[in-house]
Amino acid sequence: MSVLAASPAEAQEAAPESILEQLRQARPQDGLDRFRLYTACRPLGFAVYLEDEATQALAYRIVEERLRSIELLVEARPQSPDRNMFWADERLIVSYGSGRLELSFMKPVVDVASGERHVVETTSFSRSVTDGTTGSLATLSEVLDLFLSEYLRVNQDAC
Repeated sequence: MSVLAASPAEAQEAAPESILEQLRQARPQDGLDRFRLYTACRPLGFAVYLEDEATQALAYRIVEERLRSIELLVEARPQSPDRNMFWADERLIVSYGSGRLELSFMKPVVDVASGERHVVETTSFSRSVTDGTTGSLATLSEVLDLFLSEYLRVNQDAC
């Protein structure tokens, strides 16, 4: 008897209990979430690109402190002349433009057809900013909290 062709009752009898439990608990989004956010809880690199240098420095410290507090910060020296950039395979990019603050999560992906490996954006969070510097820093905290909440949920078994 093939489990794929079985009735629900037959499939339940044929499938190991652990698989059935995983299927009961799985959400349709779980596979996509793992693709977008799973890193086995490896440290993250990050870069901050904001128009105002003073705001950029504050934003940099917010991201650095938040990642350090949950032990996700890459401790290497920047590999770029830009002092606001730490590179790792997995990285956060914070940018601001046209009234929107965006946090992009980048990770390495291998193209099945060519075998090429590139770092690509797998997810992003963005919000409108209306209150200048104060608003952009508050928005950054909000967006960073959203990202880290999702990231830690997806990586909870590894963290």
